[in-house]
Amino acid sequence: MFQISLVFRTCQICVIIACVISVVVSQNVLQRLYDFNPVIDTFIEDDRSINYRKEILELGRTTSSSQSRILMKFDIDAFKSTSEWDSGSTNLNKSTLISAKLRLTYTSGSLNNTVSASRIVRSWFEEVVTSKTRGRNGELWSISYLDTTGGDATPAIAKKYIRVNSEPFFFEVEIKEILEYWLENAESNHGLLLWLENSSSSFVKFASTDNALISLHPVLKVVLEDVVFVKGNCTNIEIQCGDGSCVADDRRCDFIDDCLHGTDEADCGVVCGFETPCGWDTSVSEGAIGWTLDSAQLRQEFYIYVNGSQEPSGMVSELSQEFRNSARPCTLHFDFFMNATEDDSLSVVIVYKGTEYTVWTKAGTDPNDS
Repeated sequence: MFQISLVFRTCQICVIIACVISVVVSQNVLQRLYDFNPVIDTFIEDDRSINYRKEILELGRTTSSSQSRILMKFDIDAFKSTSEWDSGSTNLNKSTLISAKLRLTYTSGSLNNTVSASRIVRSWFEEVVTSKTRGRNGELWSISYLDTTGGDATPAIAKKYIRVNSEPFFFEVEIKEILEYWLENAESNHGLLLWLENSSSSFVKFASTDNALISLHPVLKVVLEDVVFVKGNCTNIEIQCGDGSCVADDRRCDFIDDCLHGTDEADCGVVCGFETPCGWDTSVSEGAIGWTLDSAQLRQEFYIYVNGSQEPSGMVSELSQEFRNSARPCTLHFDFFMNATEDDSLSVVIVYKGTEYTVWTKAGTDPNDS
């Protein structure tokens, strides 16, 4: 809200007419959530082993002479582009980084220690990096396993206590301060170092970005909060985004975030997992048990299954969801496991205008079961 004074002048006598015009521009405070995977992750354990492109990331001490540490790199320019960070949008009044939590998924091992996160300040290359070597031409770290007093990496910027032995879980550490630095100094982004604060004879393994299960990959979960101006009117063939901008109505619910905050994809009923079932329809043959919901509770993940050994021969069990027309391309991702006989099969079927199209199928005799 602001004030405008209008001034009118005659030829000889100055007459001032002041009026107050109240202009109200509504504001919204909206949050955006991004899952941001590292483009490179590896670990160092001694002065010889190259551990890039392995399915695990190791942290801890495996022998008296080695101490595994994790190194990661993130593409900050790609994040800026995706999130329109500092884009100068006329509708964005202020964007604030609320949190940036690095999540790792445990796979094995035992550990009772404090994990420290430091910002690496010297360049390194994943194809050659070891506890001593960092460069393609034999360049070395200041000391083995990196100097964490500023020579190779900063002192610990974030810390998180971890205690794990055999139960699967997620480990999260807040690295907001590190991401803030990268956003302001992208040219100085040499990655992240995770290391143990205290000496330990135990170690833990996490899934890497090369793990076969995408859901287990390391991810930086970023939350941004925007103060946005909502102004202007959209036409009758447009919808208004949360920040006041307009997009064509046919872009709503097309699986693509055309609005900055994804409001064109809100309330579409298409993001339905098994954690919060929504809109899934089931259909089973008469006398069959059908689909059963279960969970790996410590991972906070749910799955649905059919126990074929308890079902009559010839049983058909369907799980379906109705979607609006999608943009091109539209990709379906799912994980599955089968322990089946030659008479069993799993299929993906699309029904369009009353016609069924089988786009994928797997028989129980196929050699690969997941």
